[in-house]
Amino acid sequence: MAQNQGSELFTMVTIVENGEVKNRHIHRIEWYDRKGNIHVVDGKNLPDYIRFATDYRRVHGNVAQLVAKKKESRPWTPIDTAIALGSLNLALWIASMI
Repeated sequence: MAQNQGSELFTMVTIVENGEVKNRHIHRIEWYDRKGNIHVVDGKNLPDYIRFATDYRRVHGNVAQLVAKKKESRPWTPIDTAIALGSLNLALWIASMI
């Protein structure tokens, strides 16, 4: 999910080249496949962060990293508690029979 600042949705892009760092906001990503079709990502579908690094001392040379936030976990419900306790009781019962 994209970062937001007020009503602006963007991806933070960091470009690291020979130790020099540049930060930019990107509002739309477009790329073309081999057939010439354009693919667009914008708005809430943008990743949180993109990092481009060029450093020939690294094993892989130039690297692009896309980083997205983890999805929010849902809250623990009473049903989840019942399932966990039931599983624990079953495991303890099986262990006591051995």
